[in-house]
Amino acid sequence: MNKVSILMPVYNVEKYIRAAINSILNQTYQNIELVIVDDASTDGTSLIIDEIAKRNNNIIIVRNNVNSGITVALNKGLKYCSGDYIARADGDDIQDPLRIQKQIDFLKENQEYGLVGCWIKNIDESGRQIASCKYPVSDLEVRQCVSYTSPVLHIWLAKKDVYDKLNGYRNTNPAEDYDFILRCLDYGIRIGNVPYYGSMIRLRSGNTLTESSLKQRVISNYLCKKFKKGIINTIDIESELPKINEFNIITKIHSWSCFFLKKAIENKRTLKGAAYLCLSLISPYTVQNIIKRQVFKRKYNKGY
Repeated sequence: MNKVSILMPVYNVEKYIRAAINSILNQTYQNIELVIVDDASTDGTSLIIDEIAKRNNNIIIVRNNVNSGITVALNKGLKYCSGDYIARADGDDIQDPLRIQKQIDFLKENQEYGLVGCWIKNIDESGRQIASCKYPVSDLEVRQCVSYTSPVLHIWLAKKDVYDKLNGYRNTNPAEDYDFILRCLDYGIRIGNVPYYGSMIRLRSGNTLTESSLKQRVISNYLCKKFKKGIINTIDIESELPKINEFNIITKIHSWSCFFLKKAIENKRTLKGAAYLCLSLISPYTVQNIIKRQVFKRKYNKGY
């Protein structure tokens, strides 16, 4: 049985980390190690992961002395991953017990593939399901839709040599996952998704639906253009990546737009939800994102 390393970067997720870890420990696939990178949490996260690790010898804890950001945490954690496969999970998400087994089975049955994700359900801070997302299954579909939305979310499983080929993550936060997928496709690595809801992704204040999403939209647009030109793997990230002014009026407007969009999702199929959706359109980046997702939904009939 091949070993799977599950890489989990965490920062101030004391409300959710216990459930996130337990969902990894409850996987039906048994030969796993969980590598947790604590990015200098200031709440009770560290105490909780220490407590759980004492009872489970397959948990490795790595710590940053100062908060360094997710790409630094991920790349540091990769150095401790000893598995034949490397999977991702976040400290506020919940994994279905069959997720790793199904992803392993997919890669073994489709050996030409190097990375596989799965469908997901979105939950709010309280754990209530508020949406679900299906993603393209085949590499062909993934390549056809990559311009509309990220065709695979971070809850993927990849062969270790894929990470070796890409030399880990680049500093494109908060679009590091999209960057990773685009670089894989550029190198000819085949990517797919298991047609199964394998993970519950939490939408909460501080994640990519809210404060950081403007930066994510701008950087994602930039990366997509470079991918289409065939130079995604040769650009100088440090000097070429767009810079975002966190204090200008566009940023403030987009922050309100994201707040309204989150409320629209929480109140979908209601008049209140429709009103929130209209209010969210104050940001051109939100409008662009909604249009892209609707085109993707209609063209590929995968649904959101």
